[in-house]
Amino acid sequence: MPEPMRVVVVDDHAMFRTGVKSELSAHVEVVGEAEDVDSAVAVIQSTRPDVVLLDIGLPEMDGYEVARRLRLMPALRHTLLIAHSGYGEEEHLERTR
Repeated sequence: MPEPMRVVVVDDHAMFRTGVKSELSAHVEVVGEAEDVDSAVAVIQSTRPDVVLLDIGLPEMDGYEVARRLRLMPALRHTLLIAHSGYGEEEHLERTR
């Protein structure tokens, strides 16, 4: 049987993280969560997940910059980054592409 996909959830809203983890746990292994940039980078580096669900609206540094930093780390070059946001404006959709 294949290993379950390993996921880290990054969002500054605890209720969102809890809900997403609950929904995902039946299908994937949630190996970490973070509410800010520093803890996100630390948990992602230590767990090397297959997927990072990354809030682009983090308060101290946006998710775009977090994604750029993660892409500079060779060990994470194959990690799929999935942006999510409560903004949903066309500008945000374009930047995540």
